[in-house]
Formats: sequence, structure tokens, C-alpha cells
Amino acid sequence: MMKTIIFKVNGMSCAHCEARITQNLSKRKGVTLAKANRLKNEVVVAYDDTKITPLDLQKIIEDTGYDVAV
Repeated sequence: MMKTIIFKVNGMSCAHCEARITQNLSKRKGVTLAKANRLKNEVVVAYDDTKITPLDLQKIIEDTGYDVAV
């Protein structure tokens, strides 16, 4: 089932930061849309919850080098 989640993310300071997060999420199976916005400090992800979980998505963001505010 398709779902959308918004993560509050700290540490994005430039367009390159947005692109790194967006690219790392977008290449994962089950992610249909990823959009990072440094001005809002958030990342919006649309995903298939039968293929990937919110915790998996959070780990991808953290492994990219950014902090997810929970």
C-alpha cells in the first residue's frame, strides 16, 4: 500500500545536501518519490509499505549523514 511520510531532518545546508538525500532514497526499491527541502528542514517520501518501512527510510537518511528529528 502506498504511503507518504515527512521526516524532519537537520543538517541540510545546500542544494547538494538535498540532492544526496533525494538520490539515496529514490534508488531504493519501494520508494516512488523523495523530495528533500533544506528551507523547511524536511524530506517527503512516498513509498510502498510492503517493500520498505519508515525505519528503513530513516536509516537511509541517517546513513547519508543527516540527523532525523524524532
